Amino acid sequence: MIEHNGIKAYEEAPYKLDCSKFQLTQEQVRQFLRKARQTDPQAADATLNRSPCRASGRVLFVDGRVGTWEIEQLRVGTLSLPDGSEMMLFCRHCRGPFID
Repeated sequence: MIEHNGIKAYEEAPYKLDCSKFQLTQEQVRQFLRKARQTDPQAADATLNRSPCRASGRVLFVDGRVGTWEIEQLRVGTLSLPDGSEMMLFCRHCRGPFID
């Protein structure tokens, strides 16, 4: 379920930013969560660009547990699991409203 779509990821950005065009659909979120691969957070901070626009929401797992997700426009995301752990994700093959 998408709870927030097309929002600024970093409010402190010094420039005027319009994230309204970054609008994920439910299917794009499902594809991201299926195709994305876990990445090391420290390596990601050094090698992956972070996006100023993001979407977030909740995911229902097949066993009934609920987690949360956040996906940025540059195909980086996080998945917070019900046990409190968090995974950083990157989806090299995701397309649509994502930017390469």
